[in-house]
Amino acid sequence: MQRRPDLWQPHLERHAGDLEERLGRCESLAASGAAWVRFAAARHRVEERAQAAGRTPFGMTGWHGLVAQARSLLLHDGLPEAAAHEAQDVLATDAEGRACRDAIRRFLGDAREHTRRWRILDAEAREHSREGRDTVVTDLEGYRPLAARARELAATGRTLLGGERYRPHLDHDPATARRIARALEKLDRHEPFERFLEVTRDLKALHRRAKRNGVPAFHGQGYSAVFDAVEKLAGDRALPATARRRLKPVLEEHARCTQECARIEACVRELAVLDREHRALGERAGRDDLPLTLLDEWPRWQEKAAAWHDGAQELLDLDRFARHLRCLPAVEERVETGFAAVAMRLAAPALDRDRIAGLVRDETARLRARPPGGAFAIVWRGETQLVAGDRLRRRLADDGSVQELVVVWPGNSGGRNSGDTLLVEHVGRERNADGSWTGRVEHVECKDLMRGKVHRATWRDERLRDAAAARERSAPSGLHRIACHRNVVAGDRLRWTMMPDPSSGIPGRGDIDPDAAREPQTLEGILLRIVAGKTSAEDLCVVEVRRVDGQENVHEVEMERRQLLGRGCYRAPWDDENERSRTMRGQTADLREQWHMLQRRGPHLSMRL
Repeated sequence: MQRRPDLWQPHLERHAGDLEERLGRCESLAASGAAWVRFAAARHRVEERAQAAGRTPFGMTGWHGLVAQARSLLLHDGLPEAAAHEAQDVLATDAEGRACRDAIRRFLGDAREHTRRWRILDAEAREHSREGRDTVVTDLEGYRPLAARARELAATGRTLLGGERYRPHLDHDPATARRIARALEKLDRHEPFERFLEVTRDLKALHRRAKRNGVPAFHGQGYSAVFDAVEKLAGDRALPATARRRLKPVLEEHARCTQECARIEACVRELAVLDREHRALGERAGRDDLPLTLLDEWPRWQEKAAAWHDGAQELLDLDRFARHLRCLPAVEERVETGFAAVAMRLAAPALDRDRIAGLVRDETARLRARPPGGAFAIVWRGETQLVAGDRLRRRLADDGSVQELVVVWPGNSGGRNSGDTLLVEHVGRERNADGSWTGRVEHVECKDLMRGKVHRATWRDERLRDAAAARERSAPSGLHRIACHRNVVAGDRLRWTMMPDPSSGIPGRGDIDPDAAREPQTLEGILLRIVAGKTSAEDLCVVEVRRVDGQENVHEVEMERRQLLGRGCYRAPWDDENERSRTMRGQTADLREQWHMLQRRGPHLSMRL
């Protein structure tokens, strides 16, 4: 056949086109096969290097050439399906890698833009604050869109760091991972501001509800949760001082309300204690058959109750407490009923006065009826106060005889001043048929009385005597609360007690009825001036009396200093106590000079106004 071309040449010419086509395909297949072989070898090399480095093939040395080979391989005609699949797989991996890298770059670029815009807003807020307008970034118009953008970016950043898709790229690029983490930290700066806005909205809603319901926000629904958020946010140093200052009034109001409610709770607890103690006092008074106010424990309870009453008055009167009570109706009712009950109990001294006076009259009548000898058990030397009705036994020093006396009028000081004069009844005298008193009633000076040995008869209950002594002794008041002792100054506003002298009307008379009632008098007035006497006790005080036993009764009286101060005296404070001290020094110098004049001129020229 080869030697005879004439036999096959015609056939070759007839099929030349087909043969050329087939030969072309064979050449193409050979070329694509060679390209596939080269591509497969290149891919194998890249994957080996990636495996050795513990990385994905994307981005390895030779990867870009492999991608170019994949694109070129796909251009070959008649490429086997397996080869096309491998090439497409490489291109898909490259596209995915590039998409991930682009997403990371976009995120970092957007985060930088966010930081730039944030700095602009922050600088604007600081500028406003320097100008006197306390401004928070959240007040500015551009904050809300920037915060919304920050939320989107933060979600993207968390996806980049946590998503499986991006992990291979970031695992092999730690610097980029750190940049993303830092960007997220900067985006998190919005978090306290977002909570600030949320808390601000919640506070406004809380106040609206409270106003609608007519209650303080402290008692409003949901207050506890809102305040907890406020308290936590106020301690967050990531929030600027300008924002924390806006939360400060909420904290201060909460502290005030907490303190006010704590005081109300304490008031209720104290009331329960007062009730319990008062019941115990009542039971003891019943056992002792005495008015409750004579018990030794009464003054302490009275002091506590008076303090509680004043505190409860504030709770009920002041709106800062009343607003809480209105939200606690059961507590309000408890305080109101307790207030009324304590007020009634504090009135016990006035209510018991008549009963005590009756008991004192009964006891002094018993003492006058010659008690048994053993009753004179208390030595009296002038240091304790005598009261009207006291029965005394005196053994005279000269002849040893014994006298029994009943105190009719206990003098200016109740016998505590040795220069005082008492009016006493000698026991054993009887009335005449016409009722006149024939018993001997005489004035006795304390110093003469104490020359003998004097014993006082005990009362059935000395607490009853203490009550009688207290009635005959001065007591402070809200205005007159400073004890004078012996120190009184012209201009002093004074409060003192006197026992009316039954013999002052007709001096020297012996027909005084010792049964006649003599009530102590409480006087208030102003010391006008003092004139020196022979002794300090005898200095003459000129007083303008303003009130007697609480009733207005203006008149002027003269009395010796010992008479004014005998039963104690209390003064009101001066507006300027230093001025009083200066006045006292001047008064002392004047009295000293007057006294020296009296001594030079003789006692018969004693000065009087």
